[in-house]
Amino acid sequence: MRKNLKLLLGTAILGVLLVAAIFAWAENQQKMIPSFIKPLDPNRTSGVIEQAKAQELAKSIVAKFQPGAEISEGTLQEKLPGQRKAWSFKFGKQGWLDLDAETGEPLIYGYVDTEKQLMNAKTLRTPLGKEDTLELAKQEFQKLGVSWPGGEPETELITDLGGCPGIAEWRIKWPKLYKGYQFRGDTINATVDAYTGELLAYNNYWFSKAPPTLEVKVAKDEAREVAAKVLASSSSDVKDVEIESPGELYIVNPNYRWREDREFIKYPLGETRLAWLFNFTLKHQFPETVYKQVGEIWIDAENKEVLGGVISP
Repeated sequence: MRKNLKLLLGTAILGVLLVAAIFAWAENQQKMIPSFIKPLDPNRTSGVIEQAKAQELAKSIVAKFQPGAEISEGTLQEKLPGQRKAWSFKFGKQGWLDLDAETGEPLIYGYVDTEKQLMNAKTLRTPLGKEDTLELAKQEFQKLGVSWPGGEPETELITDLGGCPGIAEWRIKWPKLYKGYQFRGDTINATVDAYTGELLAYNNYWFSKAPPTLEVKVAKDEAREVAAKVLASSSSDVKDVEIESPGELYIVNPNYRWREDREFIKYPLGETRLAWLFNFTLKHQFPETVYKQVGEIWIDAENKEVLGGVISP
């Protein structure tokens, strides 16, 4: 009895860890842009699906993956970035589902059955290959009712997840592209069981709008010089600035960090720009130590504006 109790407790803890690991990975893909959830009153929010209809849609989706699972009443939320309204549901033991409140499209799905994953790891032993995984994932996307994104996805096989030998998952990611340029922060992420191809988590984080122009008038070296000057003057104790990456063009949501004439914007407001992105290391000199910070800085590819970026504490 005590042995079974320990096993159940261990499985429950592992389940929590696996859920956290999957969503930590998904959130990490868009870590450049913080998330925020704001509850909404459906009676005072126009243009959204009624709660009863949203719940019926959610039930029909959940039934395909977890037949018989109980589902909660939906709560209407606004989720930043993107200011996307969503009906959010919980189901089963550890299930969650968010639907776009205006279209009913699934935005987030997740369900982790740790005991089932442990059994798959024990009985099947050999993870699926990449091509088989993608074929099965396509079928799971159809069940969920979402489109298969275009382009070749990034894939990664994760083994011994959560310190549990044998558990394996495929992580699949699609960056959002516009006319060949990648958005900084916009991704669709999926996690599937590496033995069965079963969908464990899905997160649609494509939210940014197209920029007004893609014209590149600023050379990379010019943008690098601007970036170096801005970073060097960002603090009186800066000892050295290292621009580490060669510089790449991305579509970004400006936050105007390092700008004295513009207020810092924590969440995107729909204004996107094509920018040169540089990774950097800042070295701060203090009497007894040198303190390092790392981050990104964005320089407008059309006019050298400092559009912002991110920096570690």
